Amino acid sequence: MNAGVPCLNLNKWQGFKQELWNERDQLQELIAKRRKGASPPTYKHERQVKAEAEALIIIRNLRNKVFNFDGKEVGDAYFISNTRAIDEVAGSGFPITIRPHAMIQWLSTLTACPAEEMGFLFDGLLWELSERGFTIIDRTRLQNVFSPLVVASRTKFQEEIETHRALVANQFGEDPSKAFKEANDLEVPILVRSYYIQKAARLEEQLEEEKRARKSLEAQKKLTGKEREEYEILKTKEKKRKQKTLSRKRAATSRHGKKKHR
Repeated sequence: MNAGVPCLNLNKWQGFKQELWNERDQLQELIAKRRKGASPPTYKHERQVKAEAEALIIIRNLRNKVFNFDGKEVGDAYFISNTRAIDEVAGSGFPITIRPHAMIQWLSTLTACPAEEMGFLFDGLLWELSERGFTIIDRTRLQNVFSPLVVASRTKFQEEIETHRALVANQFGEDPSKAFKEANDLEVPILVRSYYIQKAARLEEQLEEEKRARKSLEAQKKLTGKEREEYEILKTKEKKRKQKTLSRKRAATSRHGKKKHR
C-alpha cells in the first residue's frame, strides 16, 4: 500500500493467467527498442520498461473486464505517465496513458453530489429498470430472508385491526383486512410502519387537543376562583357597611333617650 493506494504485482490481479508472462516479455522488448531509438534516447534501465509493459497489460485487461480487484470490475483505466511510449506500442484505439496535469484537470471538474440528488437518480434508475422488466435483487431471496419480519408485521397489524378497526379503516379508506391481505409480502412491513407513523401523528394531535382543553379549563377555574374571591370581598364590605349603619342607629337612639330623660 502506497499512500492508501493498493499496488499489486501483475500476477496478483484476479484474472491473471501464466501466458501473460510471455506477453509481458514481448512488450518489454518493444518498449525498450522504441526508447533506445528515440532522439534523444529515453531508455534508463530494465525496471523502467518492465514496469511499463506490465502496466500496459493491466490497463488492457481491466478495460476488457478480464482483471478485477477484490471482485470488482472497473469502468475504465489509465496509466499516469509523462511519456507516450506505451501508447506507441499499444497501437490504435484509446490511449493507455494520461499525463498527470490532465488527470488533475479532470479530477478538478468533479463535484460532490448531495445525497438527496443521488437518491432521486437512484430512484429514477430503479423505475426505468422496473419498466423494462429488469430486477436488481431476487425477490424470492428477499422474501425468505425477511419472512420472520413479514409474519410478525401481519400478526401485529391484525391485532391493530381488531382493536382499532375504525382508525385503520380511516387510514386505508376501505376494509382493513381486505387492503392488507392483498398487499405483497415485501410491502407488509412498510405498510405497518406507515400505519404506525400515521397513528403516532394522530395520537400527537389528540394529545395537543387535550392540552389545549386542559389549559382552557384551568383558565376557567382561575376565573371562577377570582370571581369567588371578589364576591367574598364584596360580601365582607357589605357586612361591614351594615354593621356600621347599625352602630350609628344605636348611637343615635342612645343619644335621643338621654335627651328625654333630662
